[in-house]
Amino acid sequence: MVLQQIAKAAEQVCEKELNRRKWQSEFYMKSNLQKQRLTRSVMKRKEEDEENFKDFNKLRKCGDESQSSLEGD
Repeated sequence: MVLQQIAKAAEQVCEKELNRRKWQSEFYMKSNLQKQRLTRSVMKRKEEDEENFKDFNKLRKCGDESQSSLEGD
């Protein structure tokens, strides 16, 4: 009788530990996915910013050239 109670308690402890590990594994997996998504979105935004900056520099350069040609006339 006592051995059955001990076995049942041990089984419950093992089951709780397995559930905890499963939950922890899922939590870390979801956390890693969120980090990957965030990293991708930040990198994409960075690339877009770099492209916009290049375009801005081209426009500014054209504007500077236009301004200097107007001043030269």
